Amino acid sequence: MEGRAAFVADFQAVQMWSKQNNRPILLGEFGAYDKGPIDSRVRYTDAVARTAEKLGWSWAYWQFDSDFIVYDIDKDQWVRPIHDALIPEEP
Repeated sequence: MEGRAAFVADFQAVQMWSKQNNRPILLGEFGAYDKGPIDSRVRYTDAVARTAEKLGWSWAYWQFDSDFIVYDIDKDQWVRPIHDALIPEEP
């Protein structure tokens, strides 16, 4: 998975900087545009969130509603595949 390898390498470089400078990392404003295929959006969202967590980073998804939607305000419900990619159920 070429795209994943690229962002993982970037994250590892940030992690090295973080450790060298004794600074925590907050990964903010990542997300997947809602015009893309849902399966691709879910894989990307899960991969980014899990990689950040493995590195001990906190993260923030962009955005709650609108074009990177995780919650559909008009329907008053979660976009369950994206929600579950961000916050998977415990096994």
